[in-house]
Amino acid sequence: MKITRILPRSAAKAYQEYSIERLKANYEYHLMMAQGFRKSLDEAYEELNRLNHDQ
Repeated sequence: MKITRILPRSAAKAYQEYSIERLKANYEYHLMMAQGFRKSLDEAYEELNRLNHDQ
């Protein structure tokens, strides 16, 4: 059962707004992490290509 169904409407609304903000913050954090991993992966492939072409 969702907690918002048992809380009074005003408390449920405040909880839901807080929950959304927390989810947005987590999403943005993980998106930044994924972008960093993608950059590292791209750099690793570039280095591998450089090493393969220097033979």
